[in-house]
Amino acid sequence: MKSLKVALVEAKTSFQNYNTSKTGFYGYVYYLFKNLSKYNSNIEKVGIEINSTFGKGFSIMFDSIVRDFSKYNIVHNLDLNPFFPLRKGNSIIISTVHDLAFIFDKKSNEDVSHTLKDLVWSKLVTRLGLYSTLKSNYLIAVSTLTKNDLIKLGYDKDKIFVVNHGLDESFSSPVKIKKKTDKFIIGYLGAMRTRKNPEFFINAFNKLHDDGYEMNVWGKLGYNREKIIKMSKGNKKIKFMGFAPENKKISIYDSFNCFVFPSHYEGFGIPILEAQARGLPVIIYKYGKIPKEVRKYCFEAENPEHMAQIINSIRINGYNEKQQKKATEYARSFTWERCAKGTLDVYRMVLK
Repeated sequence: MKSLKVALVEAKTSFQNYNTSKTGFYGYVYYLFKNLSKYNSNIEKVGIEINSTFGKGFSIMFDSIVRDFSKYNIVHNLDLNPFFPLRKGNSIIISTVHDLAFIFDKKSNEDVSHTLKDLVWSKLVTRLGLYSTLKSNYLIAVSTLTKNDLIKLGYDKDKIFVVNHGLDESFSSPVKIKKKTDKFIIGYLGAMRTRKNPEFFINAFNKLHDDGYEMNVWGKLGYNREKIIKMSKGNKKIKFMGFAPENKKISIYDSFNCFVFPSHYEGFGIPILEAQARGLPVIIYKYGKIPKEVRKYCFEAENPEHMAQIINSIRINGYNEKQQKKATEYARSFTWERCAKGTLDVYRMVLK
């Protein structure tokens, strides 16, 4: 096998935004480099400066055209960025694909505001990113669902490797035993987008008439703020908590009695595993496109009425101890170290 010399390509700010988010994309960028560096010293960050006029997509595209990548034998583009490395020599180009919601989920189109900037991003930058990504020599998909979506687009299945995301190790810390109270808290933590299907869990909650229930919704409300609040129909037991600070996520999850996440589409779905790692029962939308490796231990609701029934059953009967143990251990097996080892295996395979 050739000697390994790898360039990890992303915006410079993405390498620096670990303190903003230890999970999701920023966690991926930070932890992938950190863990890969443990196993090989020839892994290099190529952080690209973002021009405020051009934005991230075009800045990375222009930089990739002029930068010399020929000294690397693998160039790894970490996101669906427009990436056209003209001076790559014999380098092998690998791109990571996190999700393809903008193609395979109609609800995602409703999440884009109609400002000129957002329209340019959704219509042009993402399309250029997809085009260049599909020109890569190999792809890393973060889930089986993402791999299957790439195959639908015509990419060679034998050149797609599935390497799952991981959880920050803090999610594996001991879970405090909850005090017995009359209040049963149903929680949601995530983006407040149409694709995340907030109407589903709000409607489900409105069908729970017992005074002992409370819903805490964590996530920044954006341009669809009024629509989401209107869904709650003035129910004072539905509390919109705002943005969830990174350093409080563990305590937020631990304050819930169950977690709802009825998304229409997830490239991976890391909040599901985060909640399960904290010992919570998780309820998803049965017909949502959630990767099979993530939905494995979830309760699946067919509609809001069914979700309300599941919540009520969990409150009355508790969360089966054996099922809870299996789900918690399974969720905690998704580590960034495992992600890095899987990525390193891909590098070695394509260099043989």
